[in-house]
Parts: sequence; structure tokens; C-alpha cells
Amino acid sequence: MVSVNGTLGGSRPGSARFIDHVAIAVLDADSASRWYTGRLGLRVAYDEAVTAAGVRLMYLAGTATDPQAMLQLVQPVAPGPVETFIREHGEGLHHVCFAVAAIGAALAMADDPGLGEFVGGRGRRACFLAGTPNNVTIELTELQPCDLPLPWAEYVRQAAS
Repeated sequence: MVSVNGTLGGSRPGSARFIDHVAIAVLDADSASRWYTGRLGLRVAYDEAVTAAGVRLMYLAGTATDPQAMLQLVQPVAPGPVETFIREHGEGLHHVCFAVAAIGAALAMADDPGLGEFVGGRGRRACFLAGTPNNVTIELTELQPCDLPLPWAEYVRQAAS
């Protein structure tokens, strides 16, 4: 991405590379996904359960083959923060996630301690920022899956295009 002044955007260590996903907390990912697939033509790209977080994550993508932001439907499957969020606020926007090369550099650049790293969706190292700019929860995720063994998810399914 080239900015107005001709410099390459995101070139500083820790810079957000792109929006990875926008997350919506839902009670039923299957039901919610029908609206996005049926009316907007999105497709299910990944569907996984992250048991440590007590959630099911369904990623919906457009038809482009270039790197793109996805919609993440976050369904609670056990008591936890997402279940509490829905109970207190109802279904709706949960967070915006930015892809970064390295979480440590991104936290330093953001001058934010983060809320602790974890292995999240698609096996990637992730963390939420402690601050909520403009009342929006921000997640950071590394670009590549981490090299941890697979207990990060109960299952991962990459859907056929």
C-alpha cells in the first residue's frame, strides 16, 4: 500500500499489515452464516472450535484470492468472555483484528501491554490490547501459524471453495 506521500504503509516494525478479520459475537454460527453466505455470497473458509477459549470460530470470506479481511462469527460453546459479552450486550460487533508480523513489536509500537498472548484461530499467536480506542476492542494476530502442537483447536476444517 502506498500512502499519499509515496511511502510504503506498514513499513515500521510492529505495524499492522492489514485487517485480518472483523468479529461478530453470535449465539448460533450456523444460523448467522446463512445470512452472509446467502445474501452476500460469502463462503465458509474455516470453521474451528478453540476449546481453551470456549468458542467456535467460523471465518467467512469473499471470493477474491488476494489476502483479504474475513468476517469471524464467534459463538460461545462454554462459559467465558464471549458468552458474558452476549449476555451483557447481545449479539453484535465484538472486535477488529489486525495482522502483524510480531506481536511483541506491535505491542511496543502501540505502547500497550496487551492482555496476554494465546494461540487463537487458525493456530496463530494472538492477543487483545488492554486499551479500547474509540470503544473498540482490538486483537492482534501474527501472520503465520505458530509452531505449537495442535491442541490449540479441537478441529479445523478448511471448506471447499
